[in-house]
This record gives sequence, structure tokens and C-alpha cells, in this order.
Amino acid sequence: MPTPDSYKMGPGTLKFDTGLATVASIQVVSAEIVASEQVETEDDVDVLTGDTLYGDETITFEWVLSATILQAIGSSGFVTWSWTNAGQTKDFEFIPNTVAARKITGTVKVVPIKIGGASKSRPQSDFSWRLPRGTAPALGAVV
Repeated sequence: MPTPDSYKMGPGTLKFDTGLATVASIQVVSAEIVASEQVETEDDVDVLTGDTLYGDETITFEWVLSATILQAIGSSGFVTWSWTNAGQTKDFEFIPNTVAARKITGTVKVVPIKIGGASKSRPQSDFSWRLPRGTAPALGAVV
């Protein structure tokens, strides 16, 4: 009987930018890449015989890289990097677990990460960055 296969999140990495020089990993509480299915259906056509010509379906996927991070607003912090690079498309590499030796790579459109939170707390921010329309991330081996 086969045994279930699974992995634990971490230790891993989340990196951005040319040469993947910007490392967000130390601030990441959770991260995921998520696809949502978009279905467009053409109208059906009824014909004289009473039959129906069914409209074609076009299925596409929209991808989002989402994470929760601890805020760090120093000049070299990841939040500051997101403000500096707002609106730009940047490469990313997400390795959920280094032992599993798998990575997800692609590009995302950077949106500034929120700053602030409750008094006397360690503020966290959630962000969701879309991959450019018509692109998909690649799942591959860590080499």
C-alpha cells in the first residue's frame, strides 16, 4: 500500500528581482502561489432541426503570489523594496521547502506593501501580487 506524500513548509526561500538579489525569506510568515480558473463560454446556437450547437469554452488561469510578512521598513527592508519598485514587473523564485528541491519561478507586478498596524505589535502585511496576464509560473527542480 502506498504511503502518503507530503512536505512541511520551510525551510525555504522567497527571492525577487534581477539575479534574485532581493531576499524576502527572513520576513515571510506564509507564502503560496494560487491559480484561479477563468471560463469564457460562447453562446449556444439553436438550429432549425431542434439541435443545439454548443458554444466553445475557453479556459485560462490567473496566477497570484500571496504572502504574509513581518514588516521591516529599514532602507534595505522588503517593504521599502516594494515601494521603490511599485508597478514594475520583477522575477521571483519561491522554494517552499529546500529539502523537497522544487521551486516555482515567474514574474509578478509589484504593488507597495502596507505599513503600520496595532500599537505595541509586530506588524504583519498580507500581499497578493498578480503574474502578468497570459503568463504562468514554472514548477521545476532546484539545481
